[in-house]
Amino acid sequence: IVNTQPQTNLFIPNTFTPNGDDHNELYSIKGDNIKKFTIQIFNRWGELVFISETIDKSWDGTFENKKVQEGTYYYNVKVLGKDNINVDLTGDLNIIY
Repeated sequence: IVNTQPQTNLFIPNTFTPNGDDHNELYSIKGDNIKKFTIQIFNRWGELVFISETIDKSWDGTFENKKVQEGTYYYNVKVLGKDNINVDLTGDLNIIY
């Protein structure tokens, strides 16, 4: 008998373009074998502009119903995989119009 743990996979893009051309409009993270997921996105002043506790929710590049400025934003992603390993990732993402 061989018991295996499902491997947690995560793809976090570093750029998206919510410019209305129907290509790359949403900031979406993809993953496999995830039990719990949280993402927080901050602007350069440290203001929280987006939060989600489900990997299926994408960010459209707005904050308080207005498009955010083009530039660099920062994310913090916390994941608990089905292998019961916690992963805490931080990085930056770019918005280009």
